[in-house]
Amino acid sequence: MVWNVKNTMGAAALNMIMTIPFLIIVIFGTRSYKIVKKLKEQGDSVFTKKLQMQLYKALVAQTAIPMIFLFFPIGILFSAPLLHLNIEKGSVLVTFFYSLYPAVDPIPAIFFIDEYRNCFLGIFKKNSIQPTLNKASVVSVDTEQEIS
Repeated sequence: MVWNVKNTMGAAALNMIMTIPFLIIVIFGTRSYKIVKKLKEQGDSVFTKKLQMQLYKALVAQTAIPMIFLFFPIGILFSAPLLHLNIEKGSVLVTFFYSLYPAVDPIPAIFFIDEYRNCFLGIFKKNSIQPTLNKASVVSVDTEQEIS
C-alpha cells in the first residue's frame, strides 16, 4: 500500500465537508438547549413548559435522524475507498438509507408531541372517541347604505 498525497488531500476535504455541518449541529444544539431551559423557566403555564420540552425533544430527534440516515452511511461510503475496502454491495444500503430519510424524518414529531401522538394512536384504537364537529354560522350585516 502506497501513501498518496492526492488521496490524503481528498480524504481531508471530504472529512471537512462532513465535519462542518456536524459541528454546527452540535454547537447550535447546545445553544438551543440553553435557550429552551430558560424559556421553560419563564413559561406562563405548565402546558407551555411541557410543550416547549416536547418540541425540543422532537427537534433533537429530528437532528439525529440525518446523522444516522445520511452522515454516517455516506461518510462510510466516502471513507471506504481510502482504506481500500470494497463496499460496492453496501452502497445499495446507503441508497436505501438516503431514500428512507424523508419518510422517517416526521416520526419524532408524531411521537414526542403529546397531541400528535394521541391523535395518531387514536386512529388505531377500535372504540376511539371521535371528535365532535361543531357547526358555526357567521352572518355579516352591512349597516351602511349608499344614498344615491
